[in-house]
Amino acid sequence: MLVVLKWFYLFFCSHDLLSPAPPEDNDEINEEQMTATAEVYKKSKDARGFENLILELRRKLQMPQNVNVSKAKAAKWVRTLVDMFLDTGAATEEAQIRICNECILWAREEKRTFLRQSLECRLVAVYHDRKKFEEALKLGSVLLKELKKVDDKNLLVEVQLLESKTYHALSNLPRARAALTSARTTANSIYCPPNMQADLDLQSGKSSSILLLLLLYGALQ
Repeated sequence: MLVVLKWFYLFFCSHDLLSPAPPEDNDEINEEQMTATAEVYKKSKDARGFENLILELRRKLQMPQNVNVSKAKAAKWVRTLVDMFLDTGAATEEAQIRICNECILWAREEKRTFLRQSLECRLVAVYHDRKKFEEALKLGSVLLKELKKVDDKNLLVEVQLLESKTYHALSNLPRARAALTSARTTANSIYCPPNMQADLDLQSGKSSSILLLLLLYGALQ
């Protein structure tokens, strides 16, 4: 009996029937799993986890098995992860800027123009929030020229509004109002999401309030 069992064991081993199954291909992108992982990192404010997740997504998008993923979907995934990473508030200023620049460089190398422009717009917002106004205006100026050529009005409104906010923070009211006027003109020609319309109205209210205060101050002199 033992001889028979031993023979069967040797037969199975020689045909790899007892060998473990090969691991599944981990380079395919599972959107549900990626989203769930991102939500966990967002709740725990795990900035390092987000950095690794973004890096892993970029790596997988370069793999042959993901070549059929559309550029629009890939752009949405990367931009969403970057937005969630930035919105956690857990990353340092240096880390926020570095991750944005790394993703912009990757998008440029991969010739993903829409994603690059979208990320550059987000970086302008990071510069503004971090009071790096010169950097915000410099990048925003280059981006505005490019967006006007490709006629991407949705992104154009975002950058024009950020430009207005930046000039407003620098107390350059004429340029702030000019940028806001451009943003409103562009927004009137497209569908403007409620949150963007609210931002435009808020910025318009700020500009009007300061102008009114200046007029009152001048009248009292």
